[in-house]
Amino acid sequence: MSSRRNTLLLLIGLTLPVAALAGCSSDEADNGTSSVTLDLVSSPPKTVFVDNGESGPSIGDVDAFSATVTRDGEEVGSLFGTKTLVALPGEHNVPDGLGLFQNQLTFVLTDGTITVTGVQYFPLDTTDTAAVDAVKKLATTRSVVGGTGAYSGARGVLETSIDQAGGRVQHFEFTVQTSGD
Repeated sequence: MSSRRNTLLLLIGLTLPVAALAGCSSDEADNGTSSVTLDLVSSPPKTVFVDNGESGPSIGDVDAFSATVTRDGEEVGSLFGTKTLVALPGEHNVPDGLGLFQNQLTFVLTDGTITVTGVQYFPLDTTDTAAVDAVKKLATTRSVVGGTGAYSGARGVLETSIDQAGGRVQHFEFTVQTSGD
């Protein structure tokens, strides 16, 4: 192949991941990364609860969940995750009625995946109105630790809040790799 054709193919290969982020806002940085802001909404999750250890809320209890993900009202993928109870009320400054959960989340989108981890407060009893209301007033920030496709090399944060219908408003701010450097 000619040198000119190789250069053209290289440029196309380097710009395709950035072009795939259409619908997101991004700013190009000088260090081979691009800053991305992405807003998604996930539906109220379908959850399966596993009561590990002692009966009732105890360290190690797990919720596995999935949800539909939309951007600007259009379905763009799914959210899959687990949350594991790691601290009970009174432990590590956890408020009454809440538990502290370790989260592992993967957003499977049409143009790649985004992986998130971190902790969040959640009601131990979802019929406890005061605990549910307290969580709805909180925004949870967790770490974006990686991605594939258009989100390859993603690093940053995800801020999640709960809307009135029980869905999750997902606001991402992260960087992605734009070159092989």
